[in-house]
Amino acid sequence: MRPEGFEDIDCLRPGGGSVLVQAKDRAGGETTWTRSEMAAAIAHAAPALEAIPETHFIVATNARPGDGLAVTGWIGSIAEALSDEATTALRSAAQKVDASVDDALLARCGLHQSAVPSLPTRQ
Repeated sequence: MRPEGFEDIDCLRPGGGSVLVQAKDRAGGETTWTRSEMAAAIAHAAPALEAIPETHFIVATNARPGDGLAVTGWIGSIAEALSDEATTALRSAAQKVDASVDDALLARCGLHQSAVPSLPTRQ
């Protein structure tokens, strides 16, 4: 595990490959993680995903998934969890930031919803 590598946390899988995790705290879980936020996160991760073929990208958040999104857990694919229409909308939104985002890249991305509440910020 390497904090603040390509993403917030970069993890090696025991069998090979890696998982890049972008952690997002959203109002103690009282809000949603939107499709546009997911698209921006995927576009941000795209260069690392293209450079490291056996890599999976996960957004881990305490927010609820917004319209057009679905929780995939740690190993699921957002492309498999969504309808064709929702996948097309997500891909199109991500391509506005990074034109290289395609279905193969989306197949390596997921959304994990954490049940852990936010802790107060230390002063």
